[in-house]
Amino acid sequence: EVVERLRAGSRAFDSVYRIGGEEFVILLVGTAERDAVDVAERVRDAIRERPVAGLPVTVSVGVAACAAGAEFDYEQLFADADTALLTAKAHGRDRVLAGPPLQQVVVA
Repeated sequence: EVVERLRAGSRAFDSVYRIGGEEFVILLVGTAERDAVDVAERVRDAIRERPVAGLPVTVSVGVAACAAGAEFDYEQLFADADTALLTAKAHGRDRVLAGPPLQQVVVA
């Protein structure tokens, strides 16, 4: 049921992956951080809108994005999203937080 709600809250061209236990990743290719936060809020709302098997369910989300023109670094992006997720959980759960500010790409 939760996965169906993850898919319902995300866009048709987004990819949803379960990476373990209760942790999921939604890959939003070519999406600015602000738009990714909007998708995460829709997903959060879709999950908490009604109980699952009679139990209320909430979700905490960590969002991270690459700056336009930056090289994609999965390990760093995942670490930034994970840090944002842990911060969301530490500050009361059931919230969406973005990772560190994007670094500007400098072209010399």
